[in-house]
Amino acid sequence: MIEYLVLAGLKYNDLNQFNIQSQPIIHAESAILYDKKQQKISYAKNINKKQYIASLTKLMTAYIILNENQLNESVYIPLKASNTEGSTMNLKNGDILNVYQLLEGLLINSGNDAAVALAIHNSGSVEKFVYKMNLYKNILGLFDTNFQNPMGFDHPRNYSTAKDLLLLSKKLIRFDIIKSITNTNEKIIYSQKGNKYFLTNTNQELHNFLNVNGLKTGKTPLAKECFIGNNQNKISIVLNSNNRFLDTKNLLDWKKN
Repeated sequence: MIEYLVLAGLKYNDLNQFNIQSQPIIHAESAILYDKKQQKISYAKNINKKQYIASLTKLMTAYIILNENQLNESVYIPLKASNTEGSTMNLKNGDILNVYQLLEGLLINSGNDAAVALAIHNSGSVEKFVYKMNLYKNILGLFDTNFQNPMGFDHPRNYSTAKDLLLLSKKLIRFDIIKSITNTNEKIIYSQKGNKYFLTNTNQELHNFLNVNGLKTGKTPLAKECFIGNNQNKISIVLNSNNRFLDTKNLLDWKKN
């Protein structure tokens, strides 16, 4: 318990803020619970440990796009994007959507193809966009983070920590559009060519017992299950979990207002 407090930047004398006899049951390798009203960390577990982060990577992709692109910009879907594997929004080669629609596909459907399309639109290539991701992480002070791709494929140089992801999450939730998109359960969007795309939120507990509207899910073989939850009062993060939603529920139930 004491080591968690040290990692969270809390003093030993702050132990009386915690109920030592009643800690949340968290099986995730790393976890953090942040109280937005009190602006402090309520719970911390291995928050400086570097972890694979799967699709939580897409939060940095979204952050760059929101800072550098207009939502109504038209985006041509290249073959590289439509051929992207894994979780997708099923983009069609040669189709045209706007930036806002691709952000929806990125954050609702966790679309790897949307990540590639946005990266190429922003920087001309995935490689140049990844370089920019790592510039931004330095600017934001995410010093235990590195990016290798814009979607979150497992790679030894694509990692972060719960502490860094908290910093990024706090930046992102300042955008009302992020809260709106991640609170959307299902949606149908139409491209400029009339193609229909069905979006379904990868947060299976949205508007359910968790009462959180995102920010993002993630799941790969090496990252296992990851989730960043956000509601009116709390931000919760679990990394390398076998049951991300149960771990999140245990965190939030432990510190209910």
